[in-house]
Amino acid sequence: MSGRWLSLVALPAVVLSACGSLGRDAVTESVKAPQVLTAEQTQRWPAGSPTRVTFEWWRALQYDNATDAARYYAKSVEITPQELDDQLRFGANALGLDRRPRLVEVDVRGNRATVLLMLETATVNPNGRKDIERTARGINLVREDGEWRLAENLYLSGRIRLLKALGAKAKPQATP
Repeated sequence: MSGRWLSLVALPAVVLSACGSLGRDAVTESVKAPQVLTAEQTQRWPAGSPTRVTFEWWRALQYDNATDAARYYAKSVEITPQELDDQLRFGANALGLDRRPRLVEVDVRGNRATVLLMLETATVNPNGRKDIERTARGINLVREDGEWRLAENLYLSGRIRLLKALGAKAKPQATP
């Protein structure tokens, strides 16, 4: 009988001790905001450079501005603002556009350039710890009529293919 009594007394003590500071610490709110590029960040690069074109294009996509983003593509890509708008309906988060690009390197070879980026997402946890997730990505450009333009749309089309292949429930989002 004393074994049962000990178990009944010990169990609540163990459970309560596992709670630690339950109810005594304030729980802070954690908000994950997109890592949006500012105009100042894009203007840090020389006008017309492969890096500036890439960052301006990325910023236009982050703000769901298909009309502006479409002008950065080479004619050979044959993408219209409407087609780009259809792709952007999956949402910035699902397309990985909520990340801030950091320049790693630019490789220019004649009329072709590749801008190597590290796409970063920073999350601040309620305990104050900051987690940074990084993904490497290369953006290919071509010089067309003396200006740098995106040579392909592989970033967006690849993300959309991945979403569909994984059976993600990424549905087009309603736009205001």
